[in-house]
Amino acid sequence: MIMVMRRRKVVRMLLVVLMNVMMMVVNVANSQDYGEALTKSLLFFEGQRSGKLPPSQRITWRKDSALLDGSDLHVDLVGGYYDAGDNVKFHFPMAYITTMLAWGVLEFGEFMGSDLQHAHEAIRWATDYFLKATSVPGVVYAQVGDPYDDHNCWERPEDMDTPRTTYAVTENKPGSEVSAEIAAALAASSMVFYGFDRPYSKLLLRRASRDELIWAAAWLHKATKATYYWNYVTRNIHSLDSVFAEFGWDAKHAGINILLSKFVLDSSLFRPNADKFVCSVLPESPTKSVTYSPVMISCKMPADELKIVKDYRNLLAESIFFHALNQRFFKISHRKDSAYFSAADVVARPVKAYIMTSFCKEKWTIIEALKSILTEVARVPLHGFSECEISVARALLMSEIEFAYLERDQMQVYYHLWSCCAMKFSEAI
Repeated sequence: MIMVMRRRKVVRMLLVVLMNVMMMVVNVANSQDYGEALTKSLLFFEGQRSGKLPPSQRITWRKDSALLDGSDLHVDLVGGYYDAGDNVKFHFPMAYITTMLAWGVLEFGEFMGSDLQHAHEAIRWATDYFLKATSVPGVVYAQVGDPYDDHNCWERPEDMDTPRTTYAVTENKPGSEVSAEIAAALAASSMVFYGFDRPYSKLLLRRASRDELIWAAAWLHKATKATYYWNYVTRNIHSLDSVFAEFGWDAKHAGINILLSKFVLDSSLFRPNADKFVCSVLPESPTKSVTYSPVMISCKMPADELKIVKDYRNLLAESIFFHALNQRFFKISHRKDSAYFSAADVVARPVKAYIMTSFCKEKWTIIEALKSILTEVARVPLHGFSECEISVARALLMSEIEFAYLERDQMQVYYHLWSCCAMKFSEAI
């Protein structure tokens, strides 16, 4: 009975929220606000800042952090950006996103309005840091923070107590990728600052000229027009493989061809591959090679606090319900005629919220995907779940609970071993 009542309550909540989301999506689809997306993306960079934060910091709940970075090697590596939700500073992807920020400003800066100043600040926060990371001749500091200890201990950067180990590449321990990516970032950024801060622009370009792989050489040629860099690109461009359906921090092939095809008079060497990449990602292209999803469905619902035994009993019944619902969504998403697909659970319950997330398939619209999900939710109070569905959901839930207890027991064993070792060590000294 408890489960039935709880199920009806959840279904009602889902129906109401999904109807509101459908109305919201219709309005949003008619007026995409890319200006707001730009504003929020630049705010995200401020939220990822490491070091001594400036007075202009708009994300005021973030405070100073990692003020001793680099001290283990007696260098100043305070600043820069944290990575994807962790507290490590990986200079390779950090440099890539700096290059992309600079490229965005060079191409579209005149349309950014008041966000242009924030974009300049975001770029300079990175380039100031990369000047520190390349301050020692023959050495490029490539990373700050132990990734294993950091990823095993999720915490605010203001509170972190994990090792801030500094890693570097040298002539004896080379790492051309990170060196070249930093060179590309500094070269691209030098053009951003050229019009209003000439000395800083020249400083960035001088530092960038230390390394020249193809991606870096492409940006150095764009920034300097030097024949040397152009010759390096043309001599080595054929060494790249022919994968052009991806452009990211660890795959620059498409970016090189697009960048060079724009300002080289005879671009027959680059234009075909640049066109190949563009045509592989445009949703209406007949030769697209990637799955395209116009939008992601995401909505939140309030979840009850767990205070008394009854709350836990209700949560147990609710968890079985959501496992069964997710299994049904999963099966439907694999049908040929399904309007949506999901790489994970459609319905999830993080702390204090329920989230429903899915992607519509390329030939369907977001409204059709929403209707499909809404229809399936509406079927539950009418037809319920089969015994088989409930059995599978119960088994999945029990598996999760058993894994959680096993993980807790293992942590207790590790803590006991660590305590014994620490005690013996203290006795020894």
